[in-house]
Order: sequence, then C-alpha cells, then structure tokens
Amino acid sequence: MNEENSPGRVDSLVAVGPVLRAHAADAERANRLSEEAVKALREAGLFRLGVPRPFGGRAAGLTASVEVIAELAKSCPSSSWVVAVSYGAQQIAARFAERTRRGLWADDPDQAFCGSLTSIAASAVRVPGGQIVTGRWGWASGAYQAVWAVLTMPIMDERNEVVDQGVALVPMSNLSIVDTWNMMGMRGTGTNTLTASDVFIPEERILSFAKVIQPAETIEANYRTSLGSLALTFVATMLGATEEVFDATMRVVAGDKPLSDSCYERLADAPSIRSDIANARNLIDSARLHVLRSANWADAVVEGGAELDEVARARLRMDAGYASKALRTAADLLVNVGGASSLSATNPVQRYWRDIHTAARHPTITTELSEEIYGHALVGSGQRVSPLV
Repeated sequence: MNEENSPGRVDSLVAVGPVLRAHAADAERANRLSEEAVKALREAGLFRLGVPRPFGGRAAGLTASVEVIAELAKSCPSSSWVVAVSYGAQQIAARFAERTRRGLWADDPDQAFCGSLTSIAASAVRVPGGQIVTGRWGWASGAYQAVWAVLTMPIMDERNEVVDQGVALVPMSNLSIVDTWNMMGMRGTGTNTLTASDVFIPEERILSFAKVIQPAETIEANYRTSLGSLALTFVATMLGATEEVFDATMRVVAGDKPLSDSCYERLADAPSIRSDIANARNLIDSARLHVLRSANWADAVVEGGAELDEVARARLRMDAGYASKALRTAADLLVNVGGASSLSATNPVQRYWRDIHTAARHPTITTELSEEIYGHALVGSGQRVSPLV
C-alpha cells in the first residue's frame, strides 16, 4: 500500500476536518487561515504532500493529491486550496538540483510553500553568485502560511540583458505581503500580492522556466509531470466543495421543508426538485470521472518513464475545464433546490457556493481557455495558447 493511500493518511484527514470546519468562517472574516487550521494542516503532514521522500515528504502523485485536496475542501475550501498551491509549488521546487532541495527540506519537510507565476513587475541585476531582484507578484495564495515562495523572474547575463525567463525560490522572510485580496469567495486563501526590494537570490535557487517545464531525467518520475496537470488539484477543491453542498442539500430534502408556492408538502415530492438533484449528482460524478481519468493517466505515464504529448496535455487541461464548468453548474442546481435559505448569511452553503464560483475563475481551469487549448492541439495548429500545457 502506498504511503499516500495508507490508513494513517486517511486518519489524519479525519482528524483535521473538524478543526478546519470549525475555523472556516473565521478564515473568511480574516482573509487568511486561522492559526489553529494551519497547525492542524501541518501536524497532519499536509504541507509535505509534494516534498521528496528522501527528506521525509510524501511525494504524492496527482491521483493521491487530488483525493486529499478534495477531501479537505469538504471542510474548508480555502484550506484545501492553500494545500493545493503548496503542493504545486513543491512540485516545481523539487525540480531543482539536489543541493538546493537539501537546503529547502533537510531540516524541516513541513514547510508550506506559495507561489506566483504572474509577475506584475520584476527586474533583476546580475551580481557575483546570483541576482538581485525587485518586483511585485500577484495572486499568491497561502502567502501567510508559506516559508518559501516560487516566483518568476528575468534571468540576466553579465551585461544585465535579459537572456531567459526563470523561476526563483525565495524565502518569505525576504518578501512583503500587500493585502490586495478582496473577492467574494475563497477569502481564506489570502491570495495577496508579494513584493521584493533588492533581494539577493543565489544562482542555485534560480532555474530556467524551460527546465521547469522539461525537468532533468535524474528527477523522480512524479516531478516530471506537466505543469498544466496541476490544474487538476484546483478542480479537486471545487469537487470537494460541491460534494459538501450536495450533502447539505440532501439533508434539507430529507426533511419536511415544503416547496414554496406549490402544493408539494415536501421537496422530495416535487418532480422538478428530483430532476435538479439527479442532474447535479450526475454532473458531480462526471467531473470526478474526468479529473481522476486525467490524474490516473498522468501518473501512469510518468511512472512508466514516458511523457505526455501535446494532445494528451491539452486533453488534461480540457478535462479540468470541463469538470470546473460541471461543478459550478451542479452547485447552482443545488442552491436552487435548497431555495433562498441556501443564500442566508448564516448558512454555510452560500460560502461554499461563492468559493466554487470564485475558484472556477482560476485561469488554469476556466472552461473557455481549456477548450481553445484542446481545439488547437486536436487540429495541430501549432499555435501556443498557454505556457502551462
């Protein structure tokens, strides 16, 4: 039995769930996870999900990670998203040289990561031993919990001209967090802006983006999967959150609530309600099938020493985009079933619903971009639509 699927892992998720659920509303009000939630995630080993095994990590594959992240989202979608981001950033960090990896994890595998591959403005100056970087990076989920940040930056030559685009590993102690996160959902993720002012980054913690996309053959198999495949972990948050909305809605349907402005004394008696429930359940199941199909497939390919081709990578993004649309549609149907009371400020369902719709707008899982990526790949246009495919 793999460590990722061991009884210990399941037990840890069962233990952490009540803590996350108890503090989910607090996270929304504070725009960041509570200290109690962060402690529970760390003690459950969830910040070592993507850490290589030689350093005490779980080195979880996509399938195991999707299952863990979805389960967490049932209790707190924001906590689930922060774990997903940390896992993705660790996937990138693990592609660096062994010396760098030891510096990250030899003393503590339970460090949360955050990251942003979208620099608002970043400049660099080459100096002996590395580069000095100044810049701003947006949309850094989990910044308050992170010890390390994975950030994009220009790579300069000796004449301080840009020769490449790179990824840098930067201690959060060298960065500042600017509070820019003011969204209707996923508020607990604290997806704020990071800033750096003349921060020195040693050469060993800078890697060409091309080498991140095409890792060295010496790197373990599960760190050679495509960056685009990490979109599945974001859909996993939506999946778990929608499952929770379904369960909450079914508890209402099982009661004695009548269908307003109708002759039906119980929701369960109304054909329209039964139809919405059936369609929502089918959409959730379909989303799960698409996500796990791609996750299982990606794991199997890299474990076999192969690589996903362009069409395969694009299909994976399509699966993520399709699942995203299916889940937000399912959530809408379920809120309709529950009626206006589902949107009461005191009903947790409305928080999950807002989280689902906010998460669905992440660029890696938007349906429209996924369709464009897949369509171009299927017809062999050769046009580059996104760097994360």
